[in-house]
Amino acid sequence: MLRHTVYFWLKEDVMDKDRKIFEEGLKNLVKQIDKVFKCEIGIPGPTTRREITDHSFSYSLLAWFKSLADHDDYIVHPEHKFFEDRFRQMWKKVRVYDSTIIG
Repeated sequence: MLRHTVYFWLKEDVMDKDRKIFEEGLKNLVKQIDKVFKCEIGIPGPTTRREITDHSFSYSLLAWFKSLADHDDYIVHPEHKFFEDRFRQMWKKVRVYDSTIIG
């Protein structure tokens, strides 16, 4: 099992209505690609501010794949490319953390 974790930092000038469109884009992205085993979309949680806790991101996407091949198919899927092309101008930074689940 592989977990694909993506953090998005949207530009400060992105309006609330455009944030909602971005959220819908994230939801549609994972619905359209059958290789996604499980997915969760989030925003920073209301946890206590601590030196080690990063609340600076705008959205997170956690997607699980049954295999590396499923992940690789997801990355090159036309819906994934469509999402990137449509929303790229909205984010100032994106970071991806891929993990093999060991426990």
